[in-house]
Amino acid sequence: MLPKITIVIATYNSEKTLAVAMESVLNQTFQDWECLVVDGASTDSTVNIVEEFIRVDKRFRLISEPDKGIYDAFNKGWRNAAGEWVMYLGSDDKLTTDGTNALMSVQTKDEAIVSGSILLVRPDGSIKKWKSEGYDGNHQAKMTRRALLEKFGGYDTDYRICADTEFHVRLKNAGCRVLNIDDDIAYFTMDGVSSKFSGLFIQFKERYSIYSKDKYVKNPLLKTFRIMTFNICALFYRRLLKIMKR
Repeated sequence: MLPKITIVIATYNSEKTLAVAMESVLNQTFQDWECLVVDGASTDSTVNIVEEFIRVDKRFRLISEPDKGIYDAFNKGWRNAAGEWVMYLGSDDKLTTDGTNALMSVQTKDEAIVSGSILLVRPDGSIKKWKSEGYDGNHQAKMTRRALLEKFGGYDTDYRICADTEFHVRLKNAGCRVLNIDDDIAYFTMDGVSSKFSGLFIQFKERYSIYSKDKYVKNPLLKTFRIMTFNICALFYRRLLKIMKR
């Protein structure tokens, strides 16, 4: 019998955090899942950690080979998924115990995506709840129907940072439905290219390009500025906290 949901974890040299992410999958109250770890040929003990989990539970699977970045790994994930639904978890994130249960308990045949809230873990250890609105929301807190990933071709790897946003715009323009729920799905730690100053210019260009294609966005430049302003403020906040801890 095929699982209802495939949880994809993209990894590369993630030995410090991966076990926590995988443990959170193992502890789900909803048990009809598989977890596919797509590894980019790590040189640390990442693969060994995954193999240990596979020995404990055969619902874990592993693909380890060179890739072209996180969205290439995401595409490998859904193409090799057995579940009706697919969700993506960062190797340094973790699911809440009832995360997948909350998503699966409300879905119907009409939804393309079901999206919940994330718990943003700040550098000082405090937590802020971040609710999803429409298609806007973090991939850690949403699941997508695999049939639609197949129909729309998944993620465009020409986008380094915002390929998930571009994919969602394609779904939205096609009239696909998203269901937002208030439940907390995952803990999210701000780290990665989109959470670094070096990625801001790339992110700006990609977001403006994407929102220019969104037929529901009247002013693509204004929406880009609004989101980038929030991201820049968050980065300055993180940097300030690090300075204060010295």
